Amino acid sequence: MDLVVFNDDESGLIDRCQRVVKERGMIEPYQRIVSNINALIELSRAISQYPSILRSTDLGGNMRSVDSLIEMLCQKEGFDKTLHIPTKAVLGKGFLVAKINFFHMIRYLANPLPELREESIEINTIISEIVFTLMSEEVFVSIIEEENKDEAIRTRAAFLLANIWEYRLNQNVRDFAPILNSIWEARKKLQPVFGTMMGTIELMTLSAELDKAWADFVSFSTGSEEITQAIEEFLFTLSHEELTEIRVKMSELNLRCITKKDLSPILGKSHTYPEFGENDPREMYIFYRSRKHNAKFRKRAERPGPKMTIEEYIMSYLLSQPEWAAKL
Repeated sequence: MDLVVFNDDESGLIDRCQRVVKERGMIEPYQRIVSNINALIELSRAISQYPSILRSTDLGGNMRSVDSLIEMLCQKEGFDKTLHIPTKAVLGKGFLVAKINFFHMIRYLANPLPELREESIEINTIISEIVFTLMSEEVFVSIIEEENKDEAIRTRAAFLLANIWEYRLNQNVRDFAPILNSIWEARKKLQPVFGTMMGTIELMTLSAELDKAWADFVSFSTGSEEITQAIEEFLFTLSHEELTEIRVKMSELNLRCITKKDLSPILGKSHTYPEFGENDPREMYIFYRSRKHNAKFRKRAERPGPKMTIEEYIMSYLLSQPEWAAKL
């Protein structure tokens, strides 16, 4: 596999930023950019030297292949698989985090420079792509860890995960899971109205941005209380517990609708999930991780509310449908 560190868009942006920084005589920042690029090149080179995750290997009579990897990932025993994951996968995740940090450094340098104002917007787009790739990996891991889920779904998720680990140096989430990319992009643009807290306007606004896969999933999930609750968390940026409390208070106070500024007074505190927007794509990752953590806690504690995130519900649905699974 050819050594890939930056795609064409990333390389073009870095070149423009380097040129402006150098022309301005910003010696230390320029040197920092160069040293970070060299570090990423070395990390990419180290990753590329590890054997392919998808290739079969005979290790002293023990055959290792993508099939044996998938079998290990899908084992029903709940042991921690951290030390069984291929080194290439572990380093690859670190590489993505390093790239995110690098482009944030570039953004800090670009923000105050008028010549790079447009580049600041492009940097956020690049960071979003990398963050979404990290999130897609976690979605597939969560599906695999659901021991009660259909074996075929978990096996397909494991195969997709293995492909992310193998190819993420030169591909992004648009290749691995386009529906997840679309959902996250649509949610970034959405500004919840709150109102009656029914979520109708928010769901219609989100759905207008998405394709048939989402429409099929919404149709399939009609009547599923937990999926509806997961969608509500995603739309309102509020936990199921907070949504329940708000609706109880609205009934007690005879409030027919509310606005965003009413949330803290009603809850008596800042809400659990972080705000996010265009300025820092990393906040979307925190939002996903927070929902994932709460879902797993509810499952362990046998509490009401969604037991998975909406991303995990929709990917489980698509992986269960042969016509959709074949496109992933």
